[in-house]
Amino acid sequence: MKPLSLFLIPLLLATAPGYADSINPSRICDVTNGADAVRECRDGDLLLFNMTEKQVMKQSALDRLTLPLDVSGAFCNFTSPIVYTTAGVTCVFTTARKKGWKALGLPVD
Repeated sequence: MKPLSLFLIPLLLATAPGYADSINPSRICDVTNGADAVRECRDGDLLLFNMTEKQVMKQSALDRLTLPLDVSGAFCNFTSPIVYTTAGVTCVFTTARKKGWKALGLPVD
């Protein structure tokens, strides 16, 4: 697990006491791209979406600014806290907007 993860996960849990039943804290889905999130994450998982250093260097400043919106819009449960930076997002994963994943170029089973 990455050092940033050690900070973000307790912060997410501490700020969401009313949503503890919907979170599966024993299941952390640590991914670096949307396709992996679709394949590996399940509803209620703590999604830890971190870009690799190579991904960060490849993206434009605008892409880095829109990453939290793209990830949270596709994968995050809006009833739980969402913690983000320009290089990553931590939230409770949901498949509620799965119908829109194909339009984002994500695999849909």
